[in-house]
Amino acid sequence: MNMLISSGEEFDVCFTTQSWLNKYQPNVSRGAFLALDDLIDEHAPDLKEVLPEFFYLSRPVWMVLSMQFRTTRFAMIPLAL
Repeated sequence: MNMLISSGEEFDVCFTTQSWLNKYQPNVSRGAFLALDDLIDEHAPDLKEVLPEFFYLSRPVWMVLSMQFRTTRFAMIPLAL
């Protein structure tokens, strides 16, 4: 995934974490992910009803959280350019 992001090639979805895999914050800082605010408002307005409030209070929105099986931790799945 890191090679794909570094190449600048467009992709649809990737898995990322804060600390150990395809680190989220450095990729946001270098513009690897597409802000989702307008897309969520236009195509998935009901999504805000099922997401934790902290997710959509900060703007721009760069990811959609997903609960992982057999754990209570959140994983971040950003959509890219």
